[in-house]
Amino acid sequence: MKTIHNLTIAENHKDVEILGNSLKSMGFEYDTRYNWKNGEIIESENPAVRGSSHSTDTTVLEGNYIRINNLKYWEDSDHKKLLEAIELANTTTSEYKFEYGDISDYEVEWDNDRAWPASFTFYSHKK
Repeated sequence: MKTIHNLTIAENHKDVEILGNSLKSMGFEYDTRYNWKNGEIIESENPAVRGSSHSTDTTVLEGNYIRINNLKYWEDSDHKKLLEAIELANTTTSEYKFEYGDISDYEVEWDNDRAWPASFTFYSHKK
């Protein structure tokens, strides 16, 4: 039996806005979140937060990821800036501490049908 660790955060949580501001300060551009209200799209400057899952033989880590639109491949310098952005966010968040999970480069499906921007996975721990 696997142990499941839910380390996700709600997309509209105020700590996500803090993380987004920290990412912007390091030069990252990301998908913004949006909702439908009365048949119209209401957009926010906060990052769109999507769900992710990592599984081993004994554990499942449920987390989130954010797409980064202004790079295709994570260079060492980009990775370092990302880690700095997460640490910077953690100094001012109120409820969560963010933990770096992993990075993924831009990817295109074999038949060029779909593409996925570069992204990073993170886990949210209650402070």
